[in-house]
Order: sequence, then C-alpha cells, then structure tokens
Amino acid sequence: MPSRKTKYVISLQSTQGTNPKISFEVSGSKAEKILNLIQPDVAKHKKKTEPTSATLERFFTNEN
Repeated sequence: MPSRKTKYVISLQSTQGTNPKISFEVSGSKAEKILNLIQPDVAKHKKKTEPTSATLERFFTNEN
C-alpha cells in the first residue's frame, strides 16, 4: 500500500468581510513554510487569547 503524503487545507478570509473566504490544499512542506512565516502572529494570538486567573477575594472582605 503506497504511503500518501500529508496535505493541509489553508483558509484565508478578510477580517473586514469584503472578500469571500478562499480555501486550498497544500503539501506538508508548504504548510510548514506558511506556519514559519506567520509564527509571530500565532504567538501574538496565543498570548492575546491565553486565559488569565483572577481572584474575587477583594469582593468578600469584610470592612465596616
């Protein structure tokens, strides 16, 4: 049974909604190149959407 090379689907869409979304299939090596190219944006997105913890302790303190 021949091994098939992994392919990936890339989708691009304007955040303004002015153009329709485009999707296409690329080889694994092209997908890696694209990921390397957008790595700074991926890191920014991860940092921006990372959950943060908060405490409610200040709302439950009893100061009279």
